[in-house]
Amino acid sequence: MKQPPQPRSHDDYLRRIRALVKKLPDTGETQSWGHPNFTTNGRIFASCGVYHERATLSIATSLLEQSFLVQDPRFTVAPYVGKYGWVSVPLDLEPEWGLLLDLLQKAHARVHAKGPARKRAAAVSARTTAHPARRPIKAKAKAR
Repeated sequence: MKQPPQPRSHDDYLRRIRALVKKLPDTGETQSWGHPNFTTNGRIFASCGVYHERATLSIATSLLEQSFLVQDPRFTVAPYVGKYGWVSVPLDLEPEWGLLLDLLQKAHARVHAKGPARKRAAAVSARTTAHPARRPIKAKAKAR
C-alpha cells in the first residue's frame, strides 16, 4: 500500500521557490516584515510567507490577471497588497510549479521594466524642487 505524501515544511517550499527565482536575471532576496521577498531593481515582485499557518507564495500580477486567477480556488487576493493586483497561493496544496514559474517570470518582467526603485525621500525631494509652485518662499533680504 502506498504511503500518503508527508507534509513539507516551509523551508522545503522556500528552497523550491528560490530555485525558480534563481532562473530569472537580476534578482535578489531581502528580508522584510519577517519573511523573504524576491526583488529586481530593488522592487519586490514575489514574497514567501506563512499566512493562517500555511506556507504561501504571493506574486505581483496585474489587476486583470488577478481577476482571472482568483476564479481558480487555489488562488486568493493577497492580503495587504491585493488591491495592487497581487495574488497568493498556498503551497501545501502542491501547486502547478510550471504555472508558478510562468507567473514569477511575468511578475519579474513587469517589475523590472519599471526601472530601479528610488528612495521615497529622494523622490519627494525631486518632485518638490521640480515644480515652482511647491518651492518654499524665500524671505526677502532687508535693504540697508
